[in-house]
Amino acid sequence: MKQKYLALILIFVLLFTLAMPLPTSMAKGPTIGELQKKITALTKQVKDLTGKLSAKTKEAKDVSTKLATKTKEAKDLSAKLTAKTKETEKLKTEKSNLSKQLNNKDALIDSKDRIIDEKEAELEKLKGQLEEQEKANKLKTASIVYTNETLQPGTNIKWYKFNTNRTSIYMTLPAFEQYSYILDSTDLLVADISKYFNTEIKSKFEIYVWMDENVTGTTGSEYKNISDRVLIRGSKFFPVNHSNKIPFVNCLAHEIAHAVQDLGVSIIDRNGKPGVFWVTEGTGMYIQDHYIDYTKYNFPEDHIIIDTPDKAKYTKWINDRSFLVDKVDVSTMSKLPKDLELHSDYSIYASIIYFIENQYGHGKLLDFIEYHKTLTTPDSVSKAFGVTEEQLVQDWKKYFSL
Repeated sequence: MKQKYLALILIFVLLFTLAMPLPTSMAKGPTIGELQKKITALTKQVKDLTGKLSAKTKEAKDVSTKLATKTKEAKDLSAKLTAKTKETEKLKTEKSNLSKQLNNKDALIDSKDRIIDEKEAELEKLKGQLEEQEKANKLKTASIVYTNETLQPGTNIKWYKFNTNRTSIYMTLPAFEQYSYILDSTDLLVADISKYFNTEIKSKFEIYVWMDENVTGTTGSEYKNISDRVLIRGSKFFPVNHSNKIPFVNCLAHEIAHAVQDLGVSIIDRNGKPGVFWVTEGTGMYIQDHYIDYTKYNFPEDHIIIDTPDKAKYTKWINDRSFLVDKVDVSTMSKLPKDLELHSDYSIYASIIYFIENQYGHGKLLDFIEYHKTLTTPDSVSKAFGVTEEQLVQDWKKYFSL
């Protein structure tokens, strides 16, 4: 605005100057043409200044517009901030309320947990009472039998005798307290194992279980084919959390397998002809480790091992016992090593059955067992597997990297 006023003043001064009479001393001053040029120049300057003034005015208006826009945006942001602040305060209030509710729920949960613990303790107590009652009821069904140390009729050792469909089970009272569950499962085990051999046992057999009583029948467990008896010293087969102990249930399955071998498929010969030891013990181990599905029985978890060996595990076991294989020329089954005291050979026999089951199939193993009732081992191997006995042994060694 100041520039505009300045231009008007200059124009006014110029016009005033032109209107005044020239002094005589200035008679020779600028001509009218020269003055008109000056006027034209000044007019152009005024227009230039007016244009610049107009541009500045427009810039000022743009700035004013932007300022108004920013002011509106600031107001909008302020309104949003106020709204968010209110929302935040509301959420804080809700969080505080929820925390209070959660604390109340935690206290309620703790209270319910205590009630559940109490009920579970009561349930376990009732289960224990029920088990004791069931044991007492089972014990009432037993007949009392006395034998001497060699299990001949006598008066030294008191047995509780229980009859099942397939067995007669004799237990001393301490053994009954520890292993009474076998009364409900032994017939099922016999049926399962009979299926493995595709047979049915033709007569009942006896099972004797004792703890530390002075029974001289065995120091561990075994099957006596002469008397059709399974003998198990239960104190040797503690639950699996005891070191260097074989679980009782796995041992029971192994010995029942021998009873079925004898009474069902006659692998164990009663007429003086030796049985095929690597088959009897090998299938016994294979049945207890591979074939039986222990999960379908109601066995105590700490009385069994569910650990199915695979090829790698067998390979390690056999190579750990390689001294048993290397100390003799193992070219036929009859030359397989025996270390009955340590039962190290049993894992070797089990590996042979594992090899046959996986390379030839279960049916071929049953064929071998059937052929061996009338044929020699070499002839039975040849007829069942289509190879010589020597080749079967070499193939087994190669399979396990011996």
